[in-house]
Order: sequence, then structure tokens, then C-alpha cells
Amino acid sequence: MLQKRLILVLLAALLIMTGCGGGKYAKEETVLNSLTKAMEAFTASINSADTPEAVTQALGLFTGTLEKYLPQMKTLAADHADWETNPPDDLKVTFDKFNSAKAGFESVMPKLTAMAQDNLGDVDLQNAMNKFISVVKDL
Repeated sequence: MLQKRLILVLLAALLIMTGCGGGKYAKEETVLNSLTKAMEAFTASINSADTPEAVTQALGLFTGTLEKYLPQMKTLAADHADWETNPPDDLKVTFDKFNSAKAGFESVMPKLTAMAQDNLGDVDLQNAMNKFISVVKDL
């Protein structure tokens, strides 16, 4: 169930990303670049995390970024759904960066899931996971 929700986050972010670019797409590019940086930071944090506390902190920061950009993500996904498969030419570099960050994000999901399952008694980690899942549902 968690894996499905994480995939939904990535798909929503992909839709958002497809609506981002430079110049006339400056607003969209800002959102996409912010999400790309957030995914990269989250991936690095999870890769180096060896305690539930470190995972909780990384998850909290990432969830906060998702919450901040949720309205723009929804708008971009609705307004530019066709860009997922056919983005404007000036968005290709931004797309590539986003897709690379998305791949890194996906690569840490098993570690995140395992850490949450191995630490069911860690209230802070479970709360962070629940909040993350709640935000993902809103996507």
C-alpha cells in the first residue's frame, strides 16, 4: 500500500514536472526545480540515514516541500497533462533532471519502507510516515 502511494507521488510530480520549463514556463520551472531538489536531498538523506530519527527528519522535510507545492502540483497536472508524453522542447533539460531525481527517489523507497516496518514502535517515524501518506493522498 505504501509503495502504491509513493508511486502516485512520483506520477503526480512527473505530471507537474512536465508542465515546467524556462522562459514562458518560469513559474512551472520553479515548481519543478524545487521538487527536483527536494527529491535529491531526500534521496541523499535516506541513503545516508542509519537511524529512525534521521529518516523521520528527512521525511518531514520532504513532506513539507510536497505540502508547500501541492496546489501548484495539482494545477500543473490538470493544465499540462499532455506534457507528460509530449513536453515542449524548452523543457527537455528540466525533464531530464527531474527524471533523474525521480529515479533516485524510487531507489530509496525500499529502505524507507523497511525502516518504517522495522520501527513500528517509533511514534515520531510512524507519524512522519502517516503525514507523508496523507499528503500523497491529496495528490
